[in-house]
Parts: sequence; C-alpha cells; structure tokens
Amino acid sequence: GGSPSLLTEEQLIELDVHLQTNLYLSAKAVAHSLPAREARGG
Repeated sequence: GGSPSLLTEEQLIELDVHLQTNLYLSAKAVAHSLPAREARGG
C-alpha cells in the first residue's frame, strides 16, 4: 500500500501556479532593480 499523499492534485496545481507567479514577480523585481541600460540588454 502506498502512503497517502500530503497534497491533493488540485492543491499541487495551485501550488505550481503560486510558485510560477512568484518567480514571474521576482524576475520583474530584479529587472526593475537593474540599471536601465542593463535591462535593455546593453
């Protein structure tokens, strides 16, 4: 017998979306904190 899952599939999907959103926001924050010429790629 397998152990019961700690998270349901629905919760895993929610968590995945949450992490993706945080990654996106973090990337945006990093981009904004860079000097303008760096953000434009040189």
